[in-house]
Amino acid sequence: MPGTRSSRPRRGASTRAALAACLLAGFATLFDSAAIAYATPAVSASLGGGTAGVQALLASFSLTFGLGLVPAGRLGDAYGRRALFAIGLGIFLVGGIVTVLAPGIGVLIAARLLQGLGAGVISAQVLGAIQDLFIGPARLRALGLYTGVGALAALVGPLGAGAVLAGIEADLAWRIVLLLPLPFAAVAVRLGLRGLPGRVATEPGSSLMLGEVPPAEGSSIVGTSTASSSRHRAIVAKGRPRRRTPLDLPGIVLLCGLVVLLMAPVLRTGTGVGIASVLAPLGAGAAGIVLLIVWELVYQRGGRLPLFARDLVRSRGFVAGNLAAMLWFGSTLSLSSVLTIHLLTLPGAHPLLIALLFAPGALARLVASLLSARVHGALGPWAIVVGLALQTALLTTLALLAPRVDGQSLLVLAAVALVGLGFAGGVIEPPLRVVTLSFAPAHLHGVAASFLQLTQRLSATYLVALTTGILLGAAGAGSEASLGIAVATCAIAAGAATLVGLDRSLRRTTGQGRSAPVSGISAERARTLEASTATVS
Repeated sequence: MPGTRSSRPRRGASTRAALAACLLAGFATLFDSAAIAYATPAVSASLGGGTAGVQALLASFSLTFGLGLVPAGRLGDAYGRRALFAIGLGIFLVGGIVTVLAPGIGVLIAARLLQGLGAGVISAQVLGAIQDLFIGPARLRALGLYTGVGALAALVGPLGAGAVLAGIEADLAWRIVLLLPLPFAAVAVRLGLRGLPGRVATEPGSSLMLGEVPPAEGSSIVGTSTASSSRHRAIVAKGRPRRRTPLDLPGIVLLCGLVVLLMAPVLRTGTGVGIASVLAPLGAGAAGIVLLIVWELVYQRGGRLPLFARDLVRSRGFVAGNLAAMLWFGSTLSLSSVLTIHLLTLPGAHPLLIALLFAPGALARLVASLLSARVHGALGPWAIVVGLALQTALLTTLALLAPRVDGQSLLVLAAVALVGLGFAGGVIEPPLRVVTLSFAPAHLHGVAASFLQLTQRLSATYLVALTTGILLGAAGAGSEASLGIAVATCAIAAGAATLVGLDRSLRRTTGQGRSAPVSGISAERARTLEASTATVS
């Protein structure tokens, strides 16, 4: 086909610009996520809203983040990353400007919903682009850099927010905090337009058309590596895909609706967890699950690619990896939220002091993420289990000790725990992403990466609302006892992730991939994973 070029991993200035754009965009969205908790007390004092307002403010971003991931990932697979990346950044920037100017809590939450949607579109392109442009050890290193950027954002975001809140009147300070990540997003637009690939079309001779349900496992397309994805995809300067790209928006809305259904009782009462708030949504939730299953079956029988793509949900390794990732991410994000909010309410607590308290943990995560390739090379998939077990142990210890200490002792305890948790998070995230996404066929890279992020964000949406409700209660004021219960909830989620991480499909070590594939892993993908684990050390 004239004017086409293969989608095999590129080298040179354009690849470096693409990676820089991805990292900078990720930094902007993760900076925003890290800073928002510090601004929450000032927002509540300025605009009101009570406990429910705090919960909605913290959870809204993750909800629409997840909502935008899958359709954006599929559109990126079909039309190329560049346009979707720029659109996502545009939405993020518009939402950010509205948050800065918001006159009331309702407008602020609505703007956060919009901003989260933009961040979801961005993230889908970032992870999809890394999948497209890098393979083997290079992909693991790129994901390690992405995790490192997240750790850097977790360090710089709170410090920037603390410094602003310390030196400026509260009503203006929280607006400036929400403004801080926007310049990074603006620069990322320029880099993305320069380096990210454009539209994607199907090459002649490919048996897979965009929008069709992919062939069954074991076909000539499923199981191909990124390096061989040019058999069925090409990046082109002009032209349109020959088939309409299925988005399965009803399936996405139904899934997000189930999360909102579970979250609504906590938001409404502001009393945390009780028997009634747990049992009330079960009937409607069960009906929603049945409806979602029926819809997905009908959608797939129509020859379209459903939200729960067949080749992904039939892979035991992909499902296990998603479950471990969603529990780990929800536990991590909810802990950061409740611990920040509680420490900011301590007598004499200063936002900049709390940010400095979190800094060693962020640095530990940054260092661990940069070393994660070596750790994974030495331990293989067991690195994931070790990291999750360490996080569970630290959260359990913090939950048990938090009600028994106060004041400076709690600050010291939190600082020590955060260093260990930061190190564990840096060890866990890159290999968990690589192992989970290694189960995805090459033509579903964007879909798989988006689905992984979707499950993580929906988990975070619920757990952040749940744990902040536990912490603050109806009175809107936390205590050491309620903090202990909230942290224990995070520990339970991390413990469940550790158990899932023990699943045999995630522990296939180098050499085993040469045997007959099991648990949905094709031999080709097993060899790709083997290369990434065998050479990074």
